[in-house]
Amino acid sequence: MFYNPDVDMYLTRQAERDLAMLTALEPRPGAWGLVIGHRRGPVLFAERLFPVGALAGKHEPAAALERVSRAVSGEVVGAFIVRPGTRERRSFLGPGFFGRVLLEIRPRSKSLELKSRVVEFDGRFYFAAAGLRRPAAGKRHE
Repeated sequence: MFYNPDVDMYLTRQAERDLAMLTALEPRPGAWGLVIGHRRGPVLFAERLFPVGALAGKHEPAAALERVSRAVSGEVVGAFIVRPGTRERRSFLGPGFFGRVLLEIRPRSKSLELKSRVVEFDGRFYFAAAGLRRPAAGKRHE
C-alpha cells in the first residue's frame, strides 16, 4: 500500500510534457487518467500521465486502476482528473485509491492550476492535501 500522511508529489519533466499535451487538447470536465510513477520514501514521483476516460469502457476508476496496476507491475501511484465536479471527485474515494494521489487539473486561460490530494481513511475515506512540486524552469533533471 502507498499510504503516507506526509506525501509529496514531484512531477518529472516527462509528466510535465504529458500535462502540456493533455491540456493542449482542451479535455472536457471530468476527463481522467492514471498517474504512473514510483515512490521513494515520502516522495511520490509522477513520471507519466496516462489518459483513461473513455478507454476504461465499463470499468469505474478503481477497477481501471487495479487492472492497469497489475498490467504494469504496480507502477500506478494515483490518478488525475480535469476540472472535476463533486460527483467525479467522489468516484476516487474508496479502498482502491487509499494512499494514492489524485491530481486535479484546472486549465486557465493563461495558467494551469494543479491540486494534489491523497486519499486517506479515518472511519471514512476523505481527501487530504498533499504537496506538489514541479520541475524548475531551466533545470535538466529528468
